[in-house]
Amino acid sequence: LARGDTALSISITGISSVASVITVPLFLTLAIDHFGAPGLDEDVNMLGVALRALLITVVPLSIGMWLRAHRAGWVARRQEAFQRIAFGVFLAIVIGVIAAENDRVTENFTEVAGATITLNLAAMAISFTVSRLARLDDRQATAIAIELGVHNTALAIAVGASIATVLTIPAAVYASFMFISAGLFARLMYRRNGGAADAAVAKAGAQ
Repeated sequence: LARGDTALSISITGISSVASVITVPLFLTLAIDHFGAPGLDEDVNMLGVALRALLITVVPLSIGMWLRAHRAGWVARRQEAFQRIAFGVFLAIVIGVIAAENDRVTENFTEVAGATITLNLAAMAISFTVSRLARLDDRQATAIAIELGVHNTALAIAVGASIATVLTIPAAVYASFMFISAGLFARLMYRRNGGAADAAVAKAGAQ
């Protein structure tokens, strides 16, 4: 939608998805120590968290990459349907969490929204700026900014729900906002990246 560097975006997604099997349990352990929640690490099955990260991130990504490599025509004909299904599942997860935790979300929305929106906008703005300072082109910087702004909130919700449902609130609020900011950013960059994207497609076709 932003005409960014799709190959770079998929590469980052693949690496971060594989890494999440290790990093999610690691950061959860560090958070338990930092926020002083003794005994919580005994209640949380870290192996279960790692397996959940594996199932939500690595497995779907691996299946998608295999199908794309070996059944390219079949995938191309059904790509829009897959996108609608994936978006529908994601939307159902977010709506389900918000509905289940409606009272808590309403009570804490102002505080949580400020933090999540700041995180989202700062992540996109800083990553885009740093990418351009590193002399990456606009398409590469766009891909990195969207990767840093649009997170796997389904994984965050799943991990949070496995500990306490109240922990799903920040992820649910973040999910409800991130596509708005990413969509506006994509719209802004669409024309700016247009010429470079067309040149890249023409080059790939020539090869």
